[in-house]
Amino acid sequence: MVDPGWVSIMRIALPISLVVTGLLLIVGSIWLTWYFFEYESDNAGALFGMTVMPLSVGIGSILTIIGIVVAVVRFANRKK
Repeated sequence: MVDPGWVSIMRIALPISLVVTGLLLIVGSIWLTWYFFEYESDNAGALFGMTVMPLSVGIGSILTIIGIVVAVVRFANRKK
């Protein structure tokens, strides 16, 4: 039998972890692109900004949206 307290913690932790992971991907990729432009070379920044950044920002946005939707659905379906 699963402990109900553990289940309730996981119901809260899943949306929070999705949103935090998504935001970290977005902020981290923007920061890395700035870092490459500022301290490495314009070519490295442009290459990173055209390849990795759109992918990581897209994945981060999707994870953030999924986390928000999961939180809203779970909040709407909670027992009263």
